[in-house]
Amino acid sequence: MQAADRRREAPFGVSSEGRITLHELAIDSENRTLGFPYVPSPGRLVDTLLLNIDEDLSRFDFIDVGSGKGRVLLVASHYPFRQVTGVEFSPELHKIAQDNIRRYQSPARRCQVVCSVCADAATFALPEHACVLYFNNPFAGPVFARVLRNLQVAHERARRKVYVLYQQLAGDLETDRTDNIAMLQGSDFLREKQVRFPTRRSRYLLGSYELRIFESVDQP
Repeated sequence: MQAADRRREAPFGVSSEGRITLHELAIDSENRTLGFPYVPSPGRLVDTLLLNIDEDLSRFDFIDVGSGKGRVLLVASHYPFRQVTGVEFSPELHKIAQDNIRRYQSPARRCQVVCSVCADAATFALPEHACVLYFNNPFAGPVFARVLRNLQVAHERARRKVYVLYQQLAGDLETDRTDNIAMLQGSDFLREKQVRFPTRRSRYLLGSYELRIFESVDQP
């Protein structure tokens, strides 16, 4: 899968590879110690999750919470979202993402409004319209609880459709275990959907990942 990501990015002078721990970065946030290392999501994984959303994506914003160097933003730009936004609290990773977005002029892009915002996810103002949020296990429970609460408040105010896509390594492969998925499952405004894989090969290649999809539910 890494080779496929390189083939997509290299022609445009883009690179989103590499694991980066937060102690290597200058981050001015009270939540610095609650963040996890940057590890890029495989493009195939992102595609698999997005293909599970049976909606007119032109009505939706896509938001990658903890977007790092911007790989997921580039993959999401292949879909007709209204806008694609990354939220990253490291100025260094945010700058790399901005450069990658600028360089990535692929003819496969269907969303032309793509940006990275340097902000703490816990205080980022979530949109009050239809959106798809993506999480690559970015931070510990206290931050995730705040983000989830902010999302619920925005949803209850605007009553727009919301999807939450969450992924982490499966089982003991994930060193940064959290209760984030349990929080999503316990939320009263979201329900979990079964993840469909487009092919058996995709299911096999993504076997070391745990993929989850949640959608908002109408409430009286």
